[in-house]
Amino acid sequence: MSRKVVDLIESQMKSISHLSSDVSGAGAIEFTGNFHFNGTWSGYFKGEGADAAVTFLSRASFQGEIVAREVFVYGRLEDVSIRAEIVRVYRGAYVSGRIVSASVQLEEGAIFKGRMMPQAIAPTE
Repeated sequence: MSRKVVDLIESQMKSISHLSSDVSGAGAIEFTGNFHFNGTWSGYFKGEGADAAVTFLSRASFQGEIVAREVFVYGRLEDVSIRAEIVRVYRGAYVSGRIVSASVQLEEGAIFKGRMMPQAIAPTE
């Protein structure tokens, strides 16, 4: 990953915890609080703390593993493993893979292909 992309990611995460649609890459990202993602990424997102929530916006494309208290999906997640207390997939979103969560909500018009495992998840530390 280029230094320019790393600098862009770090500056956006410090200011508003949002990565825009012009960001793409691979690797691990750890965050606290609310994190909004609208780019293309392959790797690992991990939310730290009891209020950790990640929102994949409408232009988001993600492949990999997600661990957070809450996960909200408006975009496209393929071949993912999601571990969260609450997962919401909204109209127009697409998710394929595995979801482990005590609460999964699929809005009418959302697409999910894969396995759901209803299970309580301990908050991330």
